[in-house]
Amino acid sequence: MVEALFSELAGLGIHCQRPDASDLEERWLDALANYHGSLGDMNRAVAADTNADASVIARKKAFLEELLKQPLKFEEQLRFRAGRLIYFLPGLPHGIAENPARLFCPGHNVSFLGNTDSNKTLTASLANDGTLCSFERRTDIGLEPTTKDMNRQVNVDARDVFARIQPVEHKIGRSTYGGLLSALIKSEALGRLDLCAIEHHFDYHSFHLGLEAFRRNIKIILRSHDDYQKLMQAPYHEIFFAYPLSLFDELKTLHVSSPEDRLNLLHALKRRYSHWPDGRPLEALFQYSPSTRYYELTALFSRIPGNIKMLIKACGEESLELLLQQNPELLEGKLQSLDGLKIQAERLGPGLVGLDFRGCSMNDTQLKRTQFMHCQFTMEQLNDASLEEVYFKGCSFEGECFSLSVLKSATFTPAELINSQPVTDSIPKLSQAISQSCINSQGQFNLELWLEVMEKSHYLRRLVVAEAFFQRRVKGRTPMDETTKKILVEQIDNVINKHPERLQFIVEEVFRIRMGNIETISNFIKKNPKFHERKIVNVRNFYFDFRTTFLREVRDENQKRFSYETSSFLTDLSDLVDPEKDVCSHAPKEEVLALIVNIIEFVMFPLEHEYIEFGINTNDGGEQKSEKSFRSTENNKMLCFELDHEGQNMIDSFKANICDRHTLGKYRNHFIKIWESCSDVRRLEIAKCCLKHKIIAVSPITTVEFMKLLIINQQGKHWLDDFSANMDKHKKNEYECNLSMKKYFRNINDYDSTKIDESLKAFEQWIKSEAPDFTRAQSGIQKNHDSYL
Repeated sequence: MVEALFSELAGLGIHCQRPDASDLEERWLDALANYHGSLGDMNRAVAADTNADASVIARKKAFLEELLKQPLKFEEQLRFRAGRLIYFLPGLPHGIAENPARLFCPGHNVSFLGNTDSNKTLTASLANDGTLCSFERRTDIGLEPTTKDMNRQVNVDARDVFARIQPVEHKIGRSTYGGLLSALIKSEALGRLDLCAIEHHFDYHSFHLGLEAFRRNIKIILRSHDDYQKLMQAPYHEIFFAYPLSLFDELKTLHVSSPEDRLNLLHALKRRYSHWPDGRPLEALFQYSPSTRYYELTALFSRIPGNIKMLIKACGEESLELLLQQNPELLEGKLQSLDGLKIQAERLGPGLVGLDFRGCSMNDTQLKRTQFMHCQFTMEQLNDASLEEVYFKGCSFEGECFSLSVLKSATFTPAELINSQPVTDSIPKLSQAISQSCINSQGQFNLELWLEVMEKSHYLRRLVVAEAFFQRRVKGRTPMDETTKKILVEQIDNVINKHPERLQFIVEEVFRIRMGNIETISNFIKKNPKFHERKIVNVRNFYFDFRTTFLREVRDENQKRFSYETSSFLTDLSDLVDPEKDVCSHAPKEEVLALIVNIIEFVMFPLEHEYIEFGINTNDGGEQKSEKSFRSTENNKMLCFELDHEGQNMIDSFKANICDRHTLGKYRNHFIKIWESCSDVRRLEIAKCCLKHKIIAVSPITTVEFMKLLIINQQGKHWLDDFSANMDKHKKNEYECNLSMKKYFRNINDYDSTKIDESLKAFEQWIKSEAPDFTRAQSGIQKNHDSYL
């Protein structure tokens, strides 16, 4: 009956005879041409060949020999694999010993993207067709899908079997993307003509989902040892097999993750197999490797929670067995004991996140250079651990107090406040625990320890962060908690007397400005008893601290430029005196204005300037005595010294920086806003003082506003000469600043006095319209600045 069926098919013109040697050779030539991407070119060349004496096979062979630059001989380069005829490269698979591929082999992650372990996957495969096959094939034969990403498998990975290359001498391999390569395939498989190798899978999987034409364009032909080596070193390389890999014919070894799993697998297999089809005992194929379990759990696509995966990495491969033994429910995220383990997560990016260590024993646990984020602890159990450079960010703690070793080694950082979103406020409890932990058995408070802990923990102040459109900006920190404030207020005298070196950080932490001199910091704190609430009533010490540091660095022969702290001081101070902020709102406005004026005047004229107060006894006449100046031998009178070339360069560079980077403009804007908010009487007195001292810390426009105010109050005629001298000094100073900026910066235009000239013209028009009876000396108001050029 079978013979009749085949005869009927033959009568219909259907070729159903078994292929002979010629047929097999021609199919091999077609597969070889397709492997090299030249099948279409070969068929066109053969069709165009008019040599009737040569057979089709001969013409195809001639084409490929010319293409590959090597003679071709058909030597049975084919094998049956899982019921399919698989063709191989010339000389393979029988000549693998002489081929560069012998030093490499494909590695396959049996449980990649899976929701079952590799043993179950392998057992199911052996119970069916005994292959590592594609998603499509598994579906065809009724095997349950092992993937968690069905959409990806259906659209991209459905037809192929994936592997990666590794050295053949390695017992087990792993890749950056594919994870643990527990199944090692024989080297001969690298000669299969259904293989396709690409160097980077991202483009193929992300932008050209499953597009065969694109894969052919980026396919790599592996010929030499260097070709294999280069592909293997590419972290995201991939090799595809269009047909299944036969476990019976092509499996070299399979590494199992635990001794129990190996015994279970061997027990299941021995019910059907006494040995492997190639004669090897089952024990030789299926081997237990301690590394297998570790890399299987920590692989990119492993099924366990990410934070548990990071904990396993932090413990290391050598401690995995103990970790699993002490925590039977570890893979479900439940921790019972870390006794005797060493946890070191310094190279794990964000560290350990979201773990619940409450109730977890930590006897002799070593925590070294590890960061914990949003984790939960019990203090008593944490105290049993040994800590070294450990950071707790946004963590919560249950219990009464920390041990001395924890306080010495730990840094506590509250969770960030992002876009004003509410966060669990664990700071008060943490602050109380820290303060309670600093009380010894005699009931004495260890201030030095408390300062040490609070300093490295930024006094438990949250960072305030604004995030939008992938941008992140730190806006500042939240205020201190009540416990911290109370202790700081109660102990501040002891800090000043016994630990003055801590004052600098305290002021920097509260005000985001670095003062460099202990004496001025102490005076600042004494004169501002509510400094911990960012309330300043006396601002003079900012000036004296800056002046002392500035001159010390200028005098230092070994210093060629100002320190970062000194260079950034004016920018930081500008934020503090900003009238739109509340920091200096409790200080007298005259004091804040005096600070602005003195800081800028000192930078412009460091060897001449003496501190100027906006006093209450300023007289109407410009020629009469000015108000009192705040003077003292230590803090106000300059010590005469000669500037060398390097010192002058430092000063000129500093001056150019504050002019070019708009720092000067910020101070001038702050001044005019604060001045305009003063009472009429105080505004008038401040205007007179600035004109009298020829203050160029204010803008030329502000100087004009001073003169307008004096004219409105019928006092302008006494100040004409001072006003004229002020405007001349503005022009001269702007010209000199322009020269400094041109010296240190590029693309600086020549000085132009147009703005000052226009402000003078506008002032004249104002006089004509608002004060027509005002008599002035025209030549005193308008002067040409050319004499300074």
